[in-house]
Amino acid sequence: MLSRGFHPSGQTEKAAFVICLVLCAGLLALPDGAQIGIADSLAAVTTRPFFRLRDFVEDVGRVRREVGELRAQVAALEAERTEVARFRRDADELRAAAGLRAATVGTLQACEVVARRAGRLTNMLQIRSPVPVAWRLYQPVVSPAGLLGRVRQAVGAHEAWIELITSPELAVGCEIERTGVLGILRPREGGLGLEMVGRDEDVVVGDRVLTSGIAEIRDAGLGGSAPASFPRGLPVGVVREVSTPADQLFKVIHVDPLASFTRNSVVFVITAPGAWYLPALAPAGADTVPSAGGPNGPATGEPRATEPFAVPAPQRPGKAGG
Repeated sequence: MLSRGFHPSGQTEKAAFVICLVLCAGLLALPDGAQIGIADSLAAVTTRPFFRLRDFVEDVGRVRREVGELRAQVAALEAERTEVARFRRDADELRAAAGLRAATVGTLQACEVVARRAGRLTNMLQIRSPVPVAWRLYQPVVSPAGLLGRVRQAVGAHEAWIELITSPELAVGCEIERTGVLGILRPREGGLGLEMVGRDEDVVVGDRVLTSGIAEIRDAGLGGSAPASFPRGLPVGVVREVSTPADQLFKVIHVDPLASFTRNSVVFVITAPGAWYLPALAPAGADTVPSAGGPNGPATGEPRATEPFAVPAPQRPGKAGG
């Protein structure tokens, strides 16, 4: 059975007409300001769907333009990546022809910062990896902004302590990105300082400082070894101030670090051996995790993620600051 349409009766129409007359009379009796406010409210209610539709159409057009721009950027980055890969292959071929090792890129392992320790001789962070890591002594540790430090002591398959580059006893071989001028980066009050840079070298404020891949050679005694260097090209900081004292042979260079040493929740450990890993500088097995046999037991020299290496903690008078 078909339903009939609604047909208001005459009385209903009269009632609606009377209500409309009353509303009109009431609105006309209101002050001008109140009439304008009510009219604005009614206009907003009636025109809101139109404005929403207009905004939606504009948003769709903007999103389409942004998608087109992003696609163009992705295409440019893909072309650049292909070109970089070709340059890398050419560089590896030249290094091989010259009898040098290929410069491997290495891989990153994300870790969470779980503890901090500050002392007179060292500043350290404790990090935790979600997966087991074959920790190696002096593995570089970076943040998205730049270099943080290096692995100093493993606490297990998942955790390790890292030594920050702000530690008083740590020196990092660095270079100026623009000119290739070499120097030694050391902690300094109020930031970092780039030392051993000649007074006539070209260094200006704003220059970026990168790791040079060259270790600082120290007298380690008979049978000792030089400290492992960081890989070349890691961003470290930006030159904030340069001066050339008349009575000194070297410039005084102040560097602002790129990475924050107090506001890190996630850091990245460069886990894969690369061009910075120099076995010839260390005794056999010195940079691998000791085997379960102990000092007199069998040692394979292979990295083990289940047992940490032992690194003596630096001797400090008194109690370390927390």
